[in-house]
Amino acid sequence: MLTFSLRAAAFGAALSALASAQSVTTTFVGGNSGTTTWTNQFDLAVLNPAGIRITAFDVNCENTRAGGVGSAFNLQIYATALGGTYVGNQTNPAVWNLISSGNGVSRPLGQPTAVYVTDFYLAPGTYGIAIQYNGTAMAYTNGTGANQVYGNNDLQLSLGSSTTGLFAAPLYNPRVWNGTVYYFAGPATWRSFEPGCSGSAGQPRLVPAAGSAARLGQLFTLEVQNLPVAPTPVFLQIGLSSALWNGIPLPLSLQPLGAAGCSLLVSDEVVIGGSGVQTASFALPVPSAPLYFGVNAYFQALVFEPGANALGLTVSNGGDAYLGT
Repeated sequence: MLTFSLRAAAFGAALSALASAQSVTTTFVGGNSGTTTWTNQFDLAVLNPAGIRITAFDVNCENTRAGGVGSAFNLQIYATALGGTYVGNQTNPAVWNLISSGNGVSRPLGQPTAVYVTDFYLAPGTYGIAIQYNGTAMAYTNGTGANQVYGNNDLQLSLGSSTTGLFAAPLYNPRVWNGTVYYFAGPATWRSFEPGCSGSAGQPRLVPAAGSAARLGQLFTLEVQNLPVAPTPVFLQIGLSSALWNGIPLPLSLQPLGAAGCSLLVSDEVVIGGSGVQTASFALPVPSAPLYFGVNAYFQALVFEPGANALGLTVSNGGDAYLGT
């Protein structure tokens, strides 16, 4: 059995995240609103000692003021440059940095509208967050003191204010942003998806080595099992997506090339070559920088076996890993 390593820089450059099942929701009752280009501000306190990676938002669109149902719109996400509260900084653009953005299509008032944003990492601490709506109006709720704090063990939201335009007076306070924050804050995880196709030793199986996980600052070792008893070339693909490869939808059937039952499952931003007898092992250094926390990468092994089919290629199952602790 041979082990092949990928330099941390190359591995890190190939990683990007857009998924999470963890979330905090405020409310969607509305009751008040601001029109397009207005901004909601609030404090977000990261309580998880590992930090969190924010991947998406749900928002409440006020369709009667701007951008009817089905209209495309954009969110701009800002954070206080040095951390700290939004309070007192609502109309001071100098303290805010643009950290993310995303696009959505407006749903009816009171129904969550999903906006997938460029994911971003927040270390433990308190941040002022500002969300600007462009192309749709925002629905929010007047604060009462009893409806302004939401959270869990990972994060807490303290709400909030609204301004006309981007950090422009007049200031409306208190105003409760209507929405959901989606984020990743869990341990390193692995999930297998979609089967591979069989060769002479059965279906190649891509799994983490015993005890191995995609933990920051450690080696993440993947094994390709069920290889032939003779030395067999194996390539490990690491991708940014399980949905698209060079603009082509995935999975992509390899049957037209002579590999019936085989499909390409992930994109190929990084490809590592190796070989093995019955098993091949790939040791991947995971970057240690906290900004990689929660990043998602996709994997699949390609096994070159003449005689397995007309293409001489079989493939493993797909796998996706979330980098964590």
